[in-house]
Amino acid sequence: MKLFSTDSGFYKFMTQLMDLLILNFMWILFSLPIFTIGASTAAACAITMKMAKDEESYIAKQFIKEFRRNWKQGTILWIIMLVVGYAFYLDTQILKVSANPSFLVIFMTFGLAILFIISFGYAFALIARYENSIKNTIQNSIKITFRYFGRTLAMLLSLWLIYVILNFNAVMLIFMILIGPGCMLYTYGFFCRGIFEKIEESNK
Repeated sequence: MKLFSTDSGFYKFMTQLMDLLILNFMWILFSLPIFTIGASTAAACAITMKMAKDEESYIAKQFIKEFRRNWKQGTILWIIMLVVGYAFYLDTQILKVSANPSFLVIFMTFGLAILFIISFGYAFALIARYENSIKNTIQNSIKITFRYFGRTLAMLLSLWLIYVILNFNAVMLIFMILIGPGCMLYTYGFFCRGIFEKIEESNK
């Protein structure tokens, strides 16, 4: 039957769905110690950027390989992210107890916090694709955020829509548990791959 042919759309869809299930499981499993979330996310980014171009092979085997490769930088980046994130959290707590915090201070605090979250998102994808120092990786992630601001907004909107759809009701919540993080990581990898390829083409 053509439906079950390896060239059919149904077969390709089911294969990719299975890959997302495996990726989802591997990312959660390797993130359980908490301090390994950075390396786990970088490994997932490396795979999803390959999935965006149908270049992936055995997901579990690839994930372990990328986890080991990105272990050091991914962990350092994750620790930096936690420290900076905690600093922003303390700032928001100070603003809450302040008598009359100025609008400018509030705007700058939350604006920088959002920029920080977006930029670190690109940073994990950068260490998954390129060899570079942590300092240069963070600097490049900030540059990408501003240079490709439109694509960044499109990516954030796509991730938000996936989250909303998968939390729509109890049935969809099951899919959220099974493939939610995997879908988000795939979307994230798809956008990052597109941006990185444009940068690579412009540098030729």
